[in-house]
Amino acid sequence: AFWASEGECTANPSFMLMECAASCQSYDGPDTSVNCPLNETAIPAYKDGEMNAMFQQIADGKWDRYRPNILLRPGERGNEDFPWIVTLDEFLTPEECDV
Repeated sequence: AFWASEGECTANPSFMLMECAASCQSYDGPDTSVNCPLNETAIPAYKDGEMNAMFQQIADGKWDRYRPNILLRPGERGNEDFPWIVTLDEFLTPEECDV
């Protein structure tokens, strides 16, 4: 979604339209409402604002042991609609990766 928002769907269509079809809104396959139906009675995993609060805690240093790298946060580039984009560069230890 990030690269699509940066205009890559038109700048690099041979890759993006195939590999990122959903983000580029170029998916012409099976109806996702049939293959991936939403459960209308499902209880949301997060209440309003809770996910943003979690990302803000990451930004404030609470999860520094995972070496977070904040690539984008809401409000950057003058647009409140941008999502948080964060990598946790040490989420797994080398030993966990070897298993």
